[in-house]
Amino acid sequence: IRLKYAEVSYTFSKEEWLKGIGLNSLKLFVNGNNLFLWTNMPDDRESNTGGGSAYPTQRRFNLGLRITL
Repeated sequence: IRLKYAEVSYTFSKEEWLKGIGLNSLKLFVNGNNLFLWTNMPDDRESNTGGGSAYPTQRRFNLGLRITL
């Protein structure tokens, strides 16, 4: 079982406090890659390059803000 990618976001739009600071919309989000892996295999087969050596699959988290003026 693998959770490869997930994102959670919320968009603020048509809010009075946004207009007060000169913005039309504001989106907050957090996402991640390679979040979960459950297997009986000794390693992550997707990360192997076939040459006998490979870097492990990286887990990554991102936090972001999208502003529309």
